[in-house]
Amino acid sequence: MSQSILSRRERRDKLAERPEEAARRVRPLAVGGDPEAQFCLAELYETGYGLVQSFIDAAHWFRAAAEQGHVPAQARLGEIYLTGRGAPASVSTAARPELGTGGLLTRLFPKGHNIDQDFVEAARWNGLAAAGGDVGAQVRLGFLCASGLGIERDYTAARKWFTAAAEQDNPAGQLGLGMLLAGGHCGPPDFADAVSWIEKAVAHDNPTAKLCLAILCLRGEGVERNDQRAVQLLAEAADQDQPEAMYYLGELYRTGRGTALDPSAAETWLLRSAIRGYIRALPALGDLLTSTYDPPDFLSAANLYRQAADRGNAEAQYRLARLYMLGRGVPHDPEAAARWLEKAAAAGLGNLCKRLSASDRDIMCSGVDWRG
Repeated sequence: MSQSILSRRERRDKLAERPEEAARRVRPLAVGGDPEAQFCLAELYETGYGLVQSFIDAAHWFRAAAEQGHVPAQARLGEIYLTGRGAPASVSTAARPELGTGGLLTRLFPKGHNIDQDFVEAARWNGLAAAGGDVGAQVRLGFLCASGLGIERDYTAARKWFTAAAEQDNPAGQLGLGMLLAGGHCGPPDFADAVSWIEKAVAHDNPTAKLCLAILCLRGEGVERNDQRAVQLLAEAADQDQPEAMYYLGELYRTGRGTALDPSAAETWLLRSAIRGYIRALPALGDLLTSTYDPPDFLSAANLYRQAADRGNAEAQYRLARLYMLGRGVPHDPEAAARWLEKAAAAGLGNLCKRLSASDRDIMCSGVDWRG
């Protein structure tokens, strides 16, 4: 093979070869400074295709190509630094103790094996790639601008980059733009325009777009209120493993909104959502156990409320406080109730006192020394 710069087609051809042969042929070109070969070698390291998987070495070669203006390499670095990279996928659970200092894997990977999230670097490389026309980088840069991660929060810039991606028919860009417009981050909320962009993302089968459109359907914002369509969209998104959609679908089954009341289906979807880490599903499950089942299962509900309360969920903190006030599922403990109510108020649960009945306040105050 000549030492001329590899074309992208040639790079794909190299990756289609036998793995070890691809790595052997590409490495000297990468060392010689060919950015396309450097990108190819980085991909081999990243995937473990023909080489021992190493995210550190992958990032090194992506950076070598990126610093020469290679847009796909800049985009890959932007993605890597946005999300981080953990131990190689080939490392089994049993082997993970060897990741520690002095372990076997430390000797195998002397340069390290993890890449930590670095939002400043993510903003830098996604910015370069976005300016170079990479649609994925445009979406990521829009997200970083909107969230203020690694860069000053700038909704105008976020809109610019989401729009650039959306106009290339990228569903993540369409969703991001729709969310900005619906959230009123670029002026007054524009629900009609937001829905038009989110609908485009839904047409691409994007599960989060289905979730967002379902919420707008439930609220009647930018679209006619339609509980039945919301249920349909949420069911599709939940089947695509969207945890928040599972939560909303479970709540609709629990309350019978837009569908028949179905406690069993509600429990199934709320549990699936909770297992996937969506915290709001935990107090919702607790509510299901205390309001639907006969007799109510306050003990299990208290456990669910506590799990969410310990992770800062204000609704769960409030519900756990009420159980302590009433001695249901937990011992009667006004002091514990007061502590959890204080946490709920600090976490932003508005109008907390209005939620308490006179008897609740009496129970909470009895036995609590408010003198400081």
